[in-house]
Amino acid sequence: MSVGLIVAGFLLVAAAVAGGVIRYRLRRLSRAVFGVDSFTQGLALQQQRLAVTPKSVSGMTKIYLPQIQRDFPEWNYQQAVRETEKVLQKMLLALSTGEEDSLEDLPSQLSRQARQRLEDLRQQGRDETYQEVQVHQTAIARYRKGQGTCVITFQSAVGHLHWITQGEQLVCGSRDQPQQTKYELELCYVQDPEKAGDGNAVGTTCPNCGAPVTQLGSHKCEYCGGVVEPVNIRCWQYQHFREVV
Repeated sequence: MSVGLIVAGFLLVAAAVAGGVIRYRLRRLSRAVFGVDSFTQGLALQQQRLAVTPKSVSGMTKIYLPQIQRDFPEWNYQQAVRETEKVLQKMLLALSTGEEDSLEDLPSQLSRQARQRLEDLRQQGRDETYQEVQVHQTAIARYRKGQGTCVITFQSAVGHLHWITQGEQLVCGSRDQPQQTKYELELCYVQDPEKAGDGNAVGTTCPNCGAPVTQLGSHKCEYCGGVVEPVNIRCWQYQHFREVV
């Protein structure tokens, strides 16, 4: 037998042994991580678990709630959580159906945001659908004061089916695989309309031209004539819905 054949045979045996060692180590690692021998099967199982496991919210309730209650002694946290979850579900329903009744059932700032989202989808020729929405948990994520406003940010862990289509084509999401995600809703209290005049979300500037609204009861901008929604002073209003990635 030639030296070349001996070397080739040795290399084949070494490769087989190395491959066996690698497969053995992969199986051990897969068992340790996923509880099964196959990495492919383990990844599939992990994906299924993630699809039904609620996300963790950035809960800062213990820190911020005492501050809020000092500023607003009559404010009811549990009631606010229930209302926030109800508004969140209404928002997803409005985005899913686009029906006028659903949009009108939203707080004004959220209705405006939903209409803009629906218009963007229409321009792309797309439709968005949310189904089987389940809110798992809601907590206070942030509380800030400044410029005449107090803003509480609620964060909710939500599970649902979500997909976007373009015609008959599925663009993203899944009609069958649940998705776990998080959303934030801001609850705003306008204390001083003059200090809140930058209009950073509470409607104290004209939505058409950006000019300041000097008369809070006005329904028309004195600069461009556009329609202006009056600001409710000293009451809580929802604004700014967003998904947390």
